[in-house]
Amino acid sequence: MKIKAFVALSAVCLAVAGFGCGGGGGGGGSAPPLLITATVTSGIPVINAVVICHVEQSGGPVNDAIVTVNSTTIPSAGSGNYTNGLMPFPTVINPGDNVILSVSRAGATAGATLLMPEQANITSPASASDQDATASINVQWDALSPTPDTVYAVISSTYTKSGTDWTQIVLGTTTTMTIPANTLKTNQTGITLAVSTANLTTSLGAQSQGGSSFSTVYPTTTTFNTLPPEGTTLWLIRQIPSDYLETSEPTIPGATTAMIFMGTPREWVLEPALTGDITGTKYRINLWAYPNTTTFSATIILRSGTDTVLANWIGLSTTSSTDFELVTAELTGPDPACVAGDKIVLRIGNGTATTLQIKYDDTTYNSNILVPVFP
Repeated sequence: MKIKAFVALSAVCLAVAGFGCGGGGGGGGSAPPLLITATVTSGIPVINAVVICHVEQSGGPVNDAIVTVNSTTIPSAGSGNYTNGLMPFPTVINPGDNVILSVSRAGATAGATLLMPEQANITSPASASDQDATASINVQWDALSPTPDTVYAVISSTYTKSGTDWTQIVLGTTTTMTIPANTLKTNQTGITLAVSTANLTTSLGAQSQGGSSFSTVYPTTTTFNTLPPEGTTLWLIRQIPSDYLETSEPTIPGATTAMIFMGTPREWVLEPALTGDITGTKYRINLWAYPNTTTFSATIILRSGTDTVLANWIGLSTTSSTDFELVTAELTGPDPACVAGDKIVLRIGNGTATTLQIKYDDTTYNSNILVPVFP
């Protein structure tokens, strides 16, 4: 990971972990107490460690405090901030080493000593491995001794579907966390996962102000890839006068039930139309159907002036006579040549006298189909 990314990780780690909250002293003697928020991140290539410290006194930031870490003076960067930035820290701080913070100004001195935590050994995802972003991704590391206070992970917004960093923090006794399904973009290479161990104290002495904190952080990284999408999911949506297919999953509960009679098939048509060719050969249906006394068919069609069958399933049925059941089927079909304006159609037909019911447009009964990847 680049040096700047480690610096940013240190700042984010403080904010998300709540490293600005907690105890501290109430101020000893006549000198106004110091409000300190500091972190030392070690294990950084070339510069060894990055110190980020913010100091306030008497209700405002101060730029003339004396800030030292392991006897090295940390320069002021203005606005109450002190950091060595990208300048190399003169000594290497290894896991297990003591890190001694001291801050002095106007007769007040505060600080603390913390261990630099052990480095996490990431075992999953494996380096350079390919992961399915549409499923949850397990993040795991070996148990740490001594146990850090917390373990924190981050993936840059560059690789997330939301456009914001993915972050998670767990207790140091934990050795696993999960990246939820569909958090990351598909077909990405070189995704950097940073996992940092951290120790924290809010006890910075009698001349520190409540809310002061000091943390030590040791990051490590691994990189992995996400697989190309296997296809595009289209959800069945209810709309009057005609139902349709769209790429957005339903987010509001309240299922619609389609009644399909023998000899009268029902269609869901893609809206809006395709903007170009689709790529792939995988087709799948996930339909909530009822009852088990019906036998039905499902056909995926390309409508481009004329109808071309892309996938067809016949003899579909459920096993439940009391409730809706998810019917899933998959096949490999053609990779069609599509142009802008073409539409994908799902047609469901009932082959029995009993009325077929399909539930859809719901957060639970979210009937959908998979077709080749959209442009």
